[in-house]
Amino acid sequence: MRPTVRHLLDLLFLIGVVVKGLNGVAELAGGAAAAVLPATTSVSIAHGHLHAHDVPLLVVFLLVHGVVKVAVVVALIVGALRVYPWAIGALAVLTVLQIADLALRPSLGVVLLTILDLIVIALTWREWRAHRSLRQTFAATVAWIRHRPERAG
Repeated sequence: MRPTVRHLLDLLFLIGVVVKGLNGVAELAGGAAAAVLPATTSVSIAHGHLHAHDVPLLVVFLLVHGVVKVAVVVALIVGALRVYPWAIGALAVLTVLQIADLALRPSLGVVLLTILDLIVIALTWREWRAHRSLRQTFAATVAWIRHRPERAG
């Protein structure tokens, strides 16, 4: 079976959800570490240009981002279609915050995360409009991968 645009977008959606989940876990870990480490250590780990008084804001930012991203991924895994608009909304708000952060402190990492967020938002919208849960998309993608003919040679 030849890959179709649908198959590739489904696969990209699943990869995006996994990456968002891992990113959320990393932000939770970073926020927790910044909260318990001495301010000077936290500042040097997180951003070289932050001052010690910025650390509480960094902690809140990372923890809120992490909790929202992990919650969105868990909600998508649970499979309730009514969660999709909330996931889109939450990711859109975080994306707007990231864009505002980019205006103040340009960063290649934040640019890449923002692009990933926009892709995940678009793919989540696509899945919601198709009325497919994450489980259905996962099952269809696994079936497509398993039924691909072996390459000759």
